[in-house]
Amino acid sequence: MSATPLNTRNVMLGAIAATSIVSGLYVTYMAVHAEPKPQFYAWGQQALSALRRDLGLTPSGRFFSSKSPMIADLEKFYLFLVRIFQDLVSTPFGKGAFLFIFSMTAPLMLYANVEALKPEAHLLMGGLAVLVIFSTGQLICIGAALPIMYIPAYALVRALRPRDTFPQRAFNESAIPLLSFLQLVCGVPALLTLAVPPKHNYFFLVNTLFQFFPLLLIHLPGYKMFASRNQSVSSTAVGDLFRTGRISTTLLYWAGMFFMYPTLVHLARGSWLPLSDAVKLILWDSLGVILSMIYIVCVDLVADPVPAGMTSRRNVHNQGETLLVGTVKAVITSIIFGPGTAMNSYFAKREDAVASVHPGYEIHIKEQ
Repeated sequence: MSATPLNTRNVMLGAIAATSIVSGLYVTYMAVHAEPKPQFYAWGQQALSALRRDLGLTPSGRFFSSKSPMIADLEKFYLFLVRIFQDLVSTPFGKGAFLFIFSMTAPLMLYANVEALKPEAHLLMGGLAVLVIFSTGQLICIGAALPIMYIPAYALVRALRPRDTFPQRAFNESAIPLLSFLQLVCGVPALLTLAVPPKHNYFFLVNTLFQFFPLLLIHLPGYKMFASRNQSVSSTAVGDLFRTGRISTTLLYWAGMFFMYPTLVHLARGSWLPLSDAVKLILWDSLGVILSMIYIVCVDLVADPVPAGMTSRRNVHNQGETLLVGTVKAVITSIIFGPGTAMNSYFAKREDAVASVHPGYEIHIKEQ
């Protein structure tokens, strides 16, 4: 993309942000609110004791002894969320859809964590913002929270910092174990939600761990309070994090396709198979995550070129393959290895491109 005036560039970024917000609102509407939702309606009409019984809890029990109707409503809402996941993983297709969205969300979460830990990270992309966004995603769908909150924030940051080269310089070496820890503690509860039978007494416990895992992202702002800003690992080393992530995203994608394959074959043959409300929700959720990936790329395409008249930086991302070739390669990678793997490759390539702009000391991720 050739150089454009700064104002035109900002208008284009604003248009991407607005489109992202609208699509996020549409995703959450279709996933949660659009009629008909007979199962959601039935669960919503159930008494608190009935929901507890369905989840293997003592029907007469309560999490809180308070008699407040608001507390009872909050408890019922939470049980409703867990009930959705219980229904989702009750079928092979639901399990596959969950693995599919997990394979796509993982690189986006890693990217958000990486950017939040960088010394020059903007407040809108900092640790607290990431904590709020992913926590909100547990309530309204991550496929809605990302386009409604994270994409506009990213577009605004790129608009406010036209002289900066993105991705920005990396963090201190001590951040790498933290990133590995966050990937582990965020991923394990999701896998346990699939591994534990939905009717087992422990399902409620493992899904509760999954529902509240974003709270562990409080480590991001906590780390920034004490971390050194003086030294950075090389951007290539950061790219290695994404390259390593391609292994897990590929395996998750393949596992998801394995579970979904029989249903996909029936649909491809024109057979009609009724889908549960929970499965419809996760499919709309997946669409929102895919759109978030596309919006990130669009923001970069608009913001990377140096605005007309500005000579304080150069565009290091305009080297090598053309946009058409890159798009074709990404589509092929997405089909074979999954969209998450394609996105990990994209993030790794961008970190490699800025290695000469953000010099840092060399470290080998595999030695950590």
